[in-house]
Amino acid sequence: NNFGLAFFNSIVVAICATILTVLLSATLAFAFARYQFPGRNILFYGMLATMTVPSIVLIIPQFVLASRLGLTNNRLGLILVYAAGMAFGVYMLRGFFEEIPQELFDAAAMDGSGIFRTFWSIALPLARPAMAAVIIFSFAANWEEFTWASISTNDASLYTLPVAIQQYYSAHGTNWGIVFAASVLALLPEILVF
Repeated sequence: NNFGLAFFNSIVVAICATILTVLLSATLAFAFARYQFPGRNILFYGMLATMTVPSIVLIIPQFVLASRLGLTNNRLGLILVYAAGMAFGVYMLRGFFEEIPQELFDAAAMDGSGIFRTFWSIALPLARPAMAAVIIFSFAANWEEFTWASISTNDASLYTLPVAIQQYYSAHGTNWGIVFAASVLALLPEILVF
């Protein structure tokens, strides 16, 4: 069991999925908070409803879809599935974007700022505290994800840390010193992010 490679896989997957989650969450939240369009509330509350469905219920349809798209047994599949669980980030950031005074956006529009410039130069800098919270929650969830990683990867070179640590357990005896040492090392990146 290659702990270093599993650590690297976890770093790559967790960071990429977190970045993708934050970008998608912020973009969607801004659209839901600041723009009126048909079906806006239905889409938003429909997305929030997905938070009530336990992720284990969706594991078989996710696996079938991922395997048909060629996203099993590779890092890209892990990243995309992890980033798909962004409803909480959208909910949190939408509330934050709604609290930004409309006058700031009106002033930007009068100065000739378009939607993307307003989003990038005004909304995102003001939403840094909320985005930091989304980054922390998202990174922790991505870093600790075990179920999807253990189901969708069967190549040991693609294992993330939770799956690699689980491989240390044995029916014929477990070296608890190695398990505990690996678990403590696996906590370090989460502590650094906090």
